[in-house]
Amino acid sequence: MKLYLLRHGESASNASGVFAVHALNPPLTDAGVAQATAQAKSLSRSGLSAIYASPLLRTRQTASIASEHCGLPVVYSEALWEVDVGDLDGGPVDADSLATYLGVIGEWDQGDASAAFPGGETLDSVTARFKGFLDGLGSRNGGPILVVGHGVLFMAVLWVFCDNAQPTMIENYMGRGHLSILSGQDGRYRVMAFNLSPPGIGPASAKA
Repeated sequence: MKLYLLRHGESASNASGVFAVHALNPPLTDAGVAQATAQAKSLSRSGLSAIYASPLLRTRQTASIASEHCGLPVVYSEALWEVDVGDLDGGPVDADSLATYLGVIGEWDQGDASAAFPGGETLDSVTARFKGFLDGLGSRNGGPILVVGHGVLFMAVLWVFCDNAQPTMIENYMGRGHLSILSGQDGRYRVMAFNLSPPGIGPASAKA
């Protein structure tokens, strides 16, 4: 099975430097629409067989653009929600919140999958819900599957499910509107391409 992981384009919360999971549901910015459109045009030549996406607005908009260019319907799954950062949700990305955020990521990096964002999710929880998503796909022999999701979610997915992930967890964080390609079976994957910029646009910011 081949998975194309597409992080949504830049959202209004990305541009303003705010954590957004459940407390906010921001749309894409004009830059985010351009990023999604560039990726969608490229993906239209990839022989995709299905598109799955998180139900949040920024991922719905990104997936809708991909759907228009690829001629495929979008299936929405709550298993693809962004990681719940708990008390940080809806607040600014500042020195204090970033220290808390990176502290939890650091604990995950060191193997403590039970560490949680204050009031939020553990890595164990994220792993379980994405495994449930993969199990729901079953055995497929068709073309690649596009999965439209979020930065922290995909960072965790790459770290947990890929045998050749980047050496530290935070290095697996994808930029806005960026794409990674995985190939594998039975729940284990290898990264075939990582953090590809939207064609013709170039690298985008990879901040929260």
